[in-house]
Amino acid sequence: MSEVRVYTSETGLGNPIRLFGDIFKGFREGRFLGYQLFIRDLKASVRQSFLGFLWHFIPAIATAVIWIMLNSQNVVTIENVPMKFPAFAITGTILWTLITESMNKPLMRFVAAKGMMVKLNFPKEALVLAIFYDLMFSFLLKMLVLLPALLVMGYYPTIEWIMAILMIVPMYIFGVAVGLLLVPLGMLFMDISKGMTYIFQIVMYLAPVVYPVQKIGAMGVIHKWNPVTPYIEFIRSNFGGYQFDMYFQLVLWSVFGIVFLFVGLVLIRISLPVILERSGS
Repeated sequence: MSEVRVYTSETGLGNPIRLFGDIFKGFREGRFLGYQLFIRDLKASVRQSFLGFLWHFIPAIATAVIWIMLNSQNVVTIENVPMKFPAFAITGTILWTLITESMNKPLMRFVAAKGMMVKLNFPKEALVLAIFYDLMFSFLLKMLVLLPALLVMGYYPTIEWIMAILMIVPMYIFGVAVGLLLVPLGMLFMDISKGMTYIFQIVMYLAPVVYPVQKIGAMGVIHKWNPVTPYIEFIRSNFGGYQFDMYFQLVLWSVFGIVFLFVGLVLIRISLPVILERSGS
């Protein structure tokens, strides 16, 4: 007599311990698949793009070059910069690109895998692992550009550079957590992904990407409580050797990042079956 399996809808809300256990089990069982998804998409992106890996840092470098030209020609005057402005701008734009990538990547990954998720049953946490593989690869490529550029401009490696590089991990956790929180809505409404592109273009000018942190006025308040400010400033200050004084905000947003990450994972675990059922029907 053949075995009959009955699949039922199960959210796990009544048993949070089991829910978290399923999430960790998904990460454990999805390790190989997550890596294979990363390798597959990496090869595909290289085959389908003339510039290949260059796209990982062309936008950041182009933005920095524009601001360097504007500042050098006094079209836009940026004062009280704690580093040489070219080094300050390049570091800021690359860090901003890393942050926006970490927030965009979850929705991109899950939307791209929707068809596969409808047809196949696999740990969805594998997609989260693939996201972190994507981000770490992008980070390594950008450091291959940023670190030599800093050396050329007179900034030499110190122990603080190690601290700057390690801070990429909590910065990525915060960014991915925000992205995961947007995945359920983003998979239902394409407006979310389109809106994020425009929002990031605006928010860039509300963050100290190409100009120093403001201490007073409305912009001072925005910079003080902007989640990306402490990450950008901590990493850039350790590369550039100037003082950092936003430790409270750095710890606060890093703790929120861990909390948001777990909330995002739970939200996806609960909502994804409903979204996929709607997509497959």
